[in-house]
Amino acid sequence: MTAWLEQLLSATQERKTQKAPWLDGFCPIFIYGAGTMAQDIQRVLTDNGLPVHGFIDHMERTKPILNGL
Repeated sequence: MTAWLEQLLSATQERKTQKAPWLDGFCPIFIYGAGTMAQDIQRVLTDNGLPVHGFIDHMERTKPILNGL
């Protein structure tokens, strides 16, 4: 895992007790891109209780479902 992803994971773990103000309502998360980096980001967010609703990518995929989304 890259260093900045580890920093992101560390920061989210530190703030797990506080709920972010923008999470008070429904706020769907979409990730731009569908490569390995985007999938790593999706895994980190999901593992920390932030569900990702989908990926946005400019390339058409032969398998349109990625990680169940």
